[in-house]
Amino acid sequence: MSDILIKSRVIPSNPRSKNYPAGATVVRSGSGGGSTLITGGGGTNIDIIKVDDMRSLTDKNVLSSLRVLGEILSRIIKNDDETELSEENTLSSLRITKEIAESAKIILDKIEKTYLSKIENDEAAGLLTFLKGLISKELIEANNGLVVRKTEVVEPMRMSLLSEEFEDGIVEENEDVFIEEMRTATGGAVTLGELDNVTDEADKISDTDDLLVRLAGASGWTINTTLFSQVSQLMSKVFPFTMTLSGGGTYEKGSSQTISLSWTYDRDIESQSINNESLLIGIRAKQYANVATDTTYTLKAIQGGQTYTKSVSAQFKVKKYYGVSASGTLTNDEILSLSNTWAGRTQGSTVFDCTGGKYPYYILPTSMVSGIQFWIGGLRNTDWKEETREVTNAFGHKESYTIYRLNSIQTGVLNIEVK
Repeated sequence: MSDILIKSRVIPSNPRSKNYPAGATVVRSGSGGGSTLITGGGGTNIDIIKVDDMRSLTDKNVLSSLRVLGEILSRIIKNDDETELSEENTLSSLRITKEIAESAKIILDKIEKTYLSKIENDEAAGLLTFLKGLISKELIEANNGLVVRKTEVVEPMRMSLLSEEFEDGIVEENEDVFIEEMRTATGGAVTLGELDNVTDEADKISDTDDLLVRLAGASGWTINTTLFSQVSQLMSKVFPFTMTLSGGGTYEKGSSQTISLSWTYDRDIESQSINNESLLIGIRAKQYANVATDTTYTLKAIQGGQTYTKSVSAQFKVKKYYGVSASGTLTNDEILSLSNTWAGRTQGSTVFDCTGGKYPYYILPTSMVSGIQFWIGGLRNTDWKEETREVTNAFGHKESYTIYRLNSIQTGVLNIEVK
């Protein structure tokens, strides 16, 4: 840093700062350790403290502008600074934001633990008392019982629970129970909820599914023995009962299979059976082992007094075989090694690659060959040799087959259709 040359400095006879009395001398330090002395004609010397100056602050010196800025910054606590807060420092804007956010979180946590939410599922650890009542648009659940109190507790009603008439209804400890405490009725039938304008028929055993109804303009409730059935019939038309049944399939003759059945219902049922064998109402799957013959499984369910059925089958079939071979005759194992599918007389256009000199073969159960026709390249061909013999499949089942083979060996690719 180069020396600062002050050409002139005038100290007024009546300066504004008390640190510069009339006739004071100002000492300004230079970069080389020297200083510039400015004398005002007498008085006390004033020293300027620079940024890196370690001298103590007194009433006889002043701070440079950079030193003033440094002193201010040194008292600002930054965002991640761990300096203890006191009356002699201040916070940066980022630190203020952080302090507000942390305080807000503490307050919100306290609110969450103290107050119940109006918009989210919530729970209270203590007992809630609703002074003006409770209205719910959905289900109210009371896992350990529900007590409903009206006007006064009727002691004789409690005692009657111990009589022989209610012996089977005594509630053991820890059982789920709904208890209603009611005021004394003056006469007539009293239903749960203290309806006292109900016909006495409501308390009698009925052979039908009944509903309590109150018609327009009427003050009392009566028993309707047909409405429930009518509603049920309507519901069955609007929302018909549905059931599914899966299982069964197609298997090769001679094999023994385990048939696995499974099924579903879209609502509760009253009873069910498969092939007239009754099943427990909760069963939804069943297996049948060692099945070797065609079998149909019919599931029958009773729902709402109506009978519904679904069926699946296990079918056992033989296969047909087709392909090419250089041999003029085929053994049983060679026949089984050809391409195969479930037996049926016809077959769409199929490629028979006879490259190198091979015979095309088409081997079908004899019971299916009546009226068979062969078409090659769109033209009917009758130059086929027939042989009927017994073929044994991989499961030991024996079946009579007719073996068809072109009379002449082929060297190209043929498209053969069977009709």
